[in-house]
Amino acid sequence: MAMARDHSYSCLSANIGPNEQSPEHVRHLDRVIADFMVEQNIPGAGLAISMNGKMVYQQGYGLAGVGRLALSTTLFRIASISKTITAIGILRLCQEGKLELHSQVFGPKGILFEYKPAKSQKGDKRLLKITVRNLLEHSSGWDRDTSGDPVFWRLEYVCQDLDPNSPEALLRFMMKKKLNFSPGSRYAYSNLGYLVLGMVLERVTGVAYEDYMCDLLSEVNINRMRVGFSKKRHCEGDEAEYFNNRDPLVQNSIFPEEGLVVPQYGAFAMETTGAYGGWVVSAVDLIRLLDSLSKCNTERSIIGEAALTLMVEKPSYETGQNWYGLGLDVQHGGATWGHTGEMDGTSSTFQHHFSGLSWTILFNSWSHDSDIDGLIKYAISTVSIWPLWQRSNGIIPDQEYEIISDDGFQIVNVLFPHEKLIELINEMKIKNYAIKWISSMVYKSTTVFNIIWNKLTVSHENQTPMFIFVDLKEKNAKFKIQKASEKGYFITLLDCYMVHNVPHFLILCEKKIHINDQKVFLWRKIDSDYLGIVEEYMNSDYKLEIQCVLVDYNSHDQFVSAVFTKIETPGPNKTISWLQITSENFQFELSRLAVKCYELIFLQFYNDFRKEEPSVSAIWCKKSDLCTQCLQRNGVSRFGFLYELRESCKEKLPLLFLTGYYSEGVVNFAGVWGSSNWTI
Repeated sequence: MAMARDHSYSCLSANIGPNEQSPEHVRHLDRVIADFMVEQNIPGAGLAISMNGKMVYQQGYGLAGVGRLALSTTLFRIASISKTITAIGILRLCQEGKLELHSQVFGPKGILFEYKPAKSQKGDKRLLKITVRNLLEHSSGWDRDTSGDPVFWRLEYVCQDLDPNSPEALLRFMMKKKLNFSPGSRYAYSNLGYLVLGMVLERVTGVAYEDYMCDLLSEVNINRMRVGFSKKRHCEGDEAEYFNNRDPLVQNSIFPEEGLVVPQYGAFAMETTGAYGGWVVSAVDLIRLLDSLSKCNTERSIIGEAALTLMVEKPSYETGQNWYGLGLDVQHGGATWGHTGEMDGTSSTFQHHFSGLSWTILFNSWSHDSDIDGLIKYAISTVSIWPLWQRSNGIIPDQEYEIISDDGFQIVNVLFPHEKLIELINEMKIKNYAIKWISSMVYKSTTVFNIIWNKLTVSHENQTPMFIFVDLKEKNAKFKIQKASEKGYFITLLDCYMVHNVPHFLILCEKKIHINDQKVFLWRKIDSDYLGIVEEYMNSDYKLEIQCVLVDYNSHDQFVSAVFTKIETPGPNKTISWLQITSENFQFELSRLAVKCYELIFLQFYNDFRKEEPSVSAIWCKKSDLCTQCLQRNGVSRFGFLYELRESCKEKLPLLFLTGYYSEGVVNFAGVWGSSNWTI
């Protein structure tokens, strides 16, 4: 059972397991979710899964609080999933003819007629163009990524006549501000927009937002949902306690007399956030609400089928197969839809999947991995009687994972233990597989490897000769490299890792008929001298091909091992390398350089102890034709990433690079796929 320290609202999770009846066929699913909770430091959860509108599994995991088991009927905050609740209410009013999606919101002709652009220079007449539809689809003109999120602003010094935490005060203030873009022209997620929708609903109905919604929800037998409370002492006994598992540990309270509080109790006003983030509900009630929207539901729907069609409709400014509709995140061209939510002390998701499965999982702490749907898909894929089942799951081990493509062309080992590596290499050689990529990391205090194997098209007797050295210390590695070079071999892969606080090297060499000169540098400290070496060789007709970084855990110094190869045709160097860029910059460079026909030839995410987020070492090389890769994913923990690997195998998208790193204390992965099939 999970243990919690109530006095600090922090938590330690260990030995988490299911608290309700758990049939044999879902034991792997339970284990995946429990392992995820331990990894993410989450003490409790409620889960519900339905298929074609009928409940097939419900479960609670861990603790709802000190001495209290979390159940599928326990109430949890759902954060931004509340937006779907609000959208349902608005669509119901439209269905009843009391409201129209094109209705103007502000100004003399608007629903909230008393709110209009300020006459000062800062006022924006485009506010008069905002419609109900704009608010629902996040196209109203407010962009929190540009100007910040207004619902979290403190207005004590600008609101003299109103409670600075009230929606009315905030909206009056926003009437003095410029919009970030013209309403209806693009998407930008906006909590403020849904706050306004709550006010619209109250104006049209003449009753309080929560009262109207609770009456509506009772029509589908959901009677325990409510808007939550800011302070812990006001929460009722059937609601989970919320735990803080990230920085900051304390924040300023919205209540002046309280000073500093734990973020989940008092740092934001739950009572006034109902329309965009304040609802409290159990997993079983949320799945019942979700299924009331679904076309497969055989009972009464909370809104009609036409309203659901509107909710998943693609906005005019969107392209592709994924978009935000009216209160729903939409995927697969409208066949899959749902919503996620997160705030201090809470992470949650619900989704109706095109397979007919629907699910919701609610946590009472923050999930560092925002791809909770990826977690659930992987967990569901372990259940043989459900549509997402993957035959190759088998028994889930504690530490190592293997993904095999349906045709056997590619095998990916994730978190493979160091002590079994040589055995695996020998086994895969017999099976006629070759390593195409390998990268090491530390996991549970031991060295592990993430490995990509491709099937050789003919027997290895007819392939380019190659051999691999494992666990070489620096002096021996230099000797092996020299001998290999003399025999006409060149280095194609190099990795560096620690064993008993001593750097060790893994080197893959291949035979080459026309050998080009290679320069190899092992265990060089990252400083101006190394950067000078890179500049010198790249200005001397050498191409940088490998740039592997390792951090010394004792000194926290960073060391790099690099391989330069002489360019066959001298001329302008067509290699671009980065050593210490952010993951966001890497994503930008990957897209930008692919357009210019640069192909990624080396990738490593690694942790710099002086930075919160990982750094990236990456190398691109100019190609004469269009590059084969530009699909990437990072910032996802193991279960979501494993599911994505399975999906890419189905699409015959080859994984080209796989690297692991830590973010907020949790193992994350980054991968790059080829945009073509196995032919590369």
